[in-house]
Formats: sequence, structure tokens, C-alpha cells
Amino acid sequence: MNFVKVSITHEVTVEDRKYQFVIPGNAPLGEAYDVAFKFLNLISEQAKIATEVMKPKEENLEEVKSEVVTN
Repeated sequence: MNFVKVSITHEVTVEDRKYQFVIPGNAPLGEAYDVAFKFLNLISEQAKIATEVMKPKEENLEEVKSEVVTN
């Protein structure tokens, strides 16, 4: 038995990179929209994590006060 798989592939090329979003042929468009939004949120979270990792670490410096002691 031979089965034919039907799907829609959206492809965007940026420089030499290709990005693809594949929608099964039997998927409702509203559901595909919801899934695309989930991917957007996932990528947004990954970008936030990458930004945090790239931030320089701040040292916890406490201000040192000096006192002059006279006898």
C-alpha cells in the first residue's frame, strides 16, 4: 500500500540560512496559527536566556568605610 503525505511547507531564506514551518495537510489553519505562536514564545524565551548568559557578571562589591582613629 502506498500512502501520500500532504503538507504545506513555508520557507524563508535569510542570507544562506533556510527556516521552515511545516503544516500537515489535514491541520486546521487556526491550529497552525496557534502552533506558530507557541514557536514564537519558545524562541522568545530562548532569546531571553541567551541574553542573560551573555551579560557580564556583576561583582557584589560592598562599600568599605574607613575610620580615622585618634588617641
